[in-house]
Amino acid sequence: MNTVKSIVLAATTLLAAAATTSCTDYQDEINALDNRVTYVESLVSQTNKDITNLQKVITAYTDGWYIENMAYLPADERSGYVINFRKDMFDVATGDSVKGMTQRMAAIVHDGVKGDQGVKGDQGEKGDQGEKGDQGVKGDQGIPGVAPLITVGQNPDDANDTNVYWFVNGKPLTVTNADGKTVMVRANGKDGEKGDRGVSPQLRITDEGYWQISIDGGVVWNYIYASDGNPISATGPKGDQGEKGDQGVKGDQGEKGDQGVKGDQGTNATNMFKEIRPRVGDDGVTLIEVTFVLSNGWSFTIPAKSTTE
Repeated sequence: MNTVKSIVLAATTLLAAAATTSCTDYQDEINALDNRVTYVESLVSQTNKDITNLQKVITAYTDGWYIENMAYLPADERSGYVINFRKDMFDVATGDSVKGMTQRMAAIVHDGVKGDQGVKGDQGEKGDQGEKGDQGVKGDQGIPGVAPLITVGQNPDDANDTNVYWFVNGKPLTVTNADGKTVMVRANGKDGEKGDRGVSPQLRITDEGYWQISIDGGVVWNYIYASDGNPISATGPKGDQGEKGDQGVKGDQGEKGDQGVKGDQGTNATNMFKEIRPRVGDDGVTLIEVTFVLSNGWSFTIPAKSTTE
């Protein structure tokens, strides 16, 4: 009877240990999935914000706005500036500015290739339990996918075209118009009596993890394809689980390992500006103009004007 009780107790203990191990493994998987979902949601949100801010800068450039003032972003933010644009309306007859008709808008722009914080290094390995075999090394986390590179530029086939167009991964963003012709999507508004605002693309990630783009406010969505013809994925594959070491003889408790080395700085494809170059006057303070260099190399300059003038 005691033997049966011992066997039942031993089996119960083994099952409990197995369940604990299984739950731990599942929790690791859940935590990893949560981290990946949080990452892609943040990536989509930030990319769409960057597109909106790029649209504001292009509007300022093509519609005759000037820079009223600008300031560096806080140290804990991505590298870049907060830029305040202004446009004054003038009386055609007198040439004076019309009171109450001044327009203002602000844009947050990021420069350089600084990206998200690199993944923190793994926790240092715990000291071996006596002679117990070491736990196999867990496979590395898959590299997260990156956002498609959205930028603007001029018509590559027509040097006389002064309009500005959207580009995706270096290629013009195109649509088929009512006449069945493929045309590039303009980033600046159309000239006319009233004038239409330029189109601002939106991005999203499908449930399957692929990037899509819309140019009609989210009514129609199209996949974004890589150079190999396949849809661009927003997430990378997860690394394989390492093999568990053999069980060894139990010994004294080992010392806890050192803290793992912090991961390298990550990269992020959502920085649409390669460089932002303010030019100041001889006094070293008064802003004269700002040159914007996009990630595709195209550049343009917007003048600045003192608010005291």
